[in-house]
Amino acid sequence: VSSLLVGALALGVVALTAPPANADTAVGGQRLVEHGLIVDLPAGLPKPPKVAAASYVLADLDTGQIIVAKDPHRRLRPASTLKMLTALTLLPRLDKEDTYVAHRSDVLQYGSSVGLVEGHRYTINQLFLGMLLPSANDAAHALARAGGGVGTTRKLMQAEAERLQALDTTVVNSSGLDEPGQFSSAYDIALFARAGMARSDFRRYVGMRTAEFPGELRRETYQIQN
Repeated sequence: VSSLLVGALALGVVALTAPPANADTAVGGQRLVEHGLIVDLPAGLPKPPKVAAASYVLADLDTGQIIVAKDPHRRLRPASTLKMLTALTLLPRLDKEDTYVAHRSDVLQYGSSVGLVEGHRYTINQLFLGMLLPSANDAAHALARAGGGVGTTRKLMQAEAERLQALDTTVVNSSGLDEPGQFSSAYDIALFARAGMARSDFRRYVGMRTAEFPGELRRETYQIQN
């Protein structure tokens, strides 16, 4: 994995999770209060090209040092990038060999789906594959239920965000689907990714290109892609 990753990976300027000095200082350092382009290039690197994104972070994965950022604490809809926080919260809590029976509420999730079938039994490992390869909302919802229930998982995710000092993040669901009040920032998403990449199981899942997933019929599988 490259030690330079865009937007979703890493942070720093002062210290990655340094607490704010006062109410007017953003987590990560005084410069991160700024809303425009923030540049702190190592010697010899050219200035960054223009990027149309409203907000982003480019940083060193190993050190957490921010190299370029734009409005890094701007609160925006996280969409499926929030699944990194779901994984980070549940990977240490769930046994990947345990099984889960898909519920109707999983199957009815809107948007991207890995194709869970109501009443079918899946391993927790398969649910993580479904969530982290094709970014499946049905698998994310199933994992939340397996983690103690949707409400409990939401609280655990919020607590994990606060532990990482991802203070721009408000969690409403485990998939990242737009809901009133659900927000995050490029800075926070980078924190989630950096913490995830410190785990060998997270790296293994996100590094997989394809996997086989159970189909509707016994012994039938189909390929899912990252």
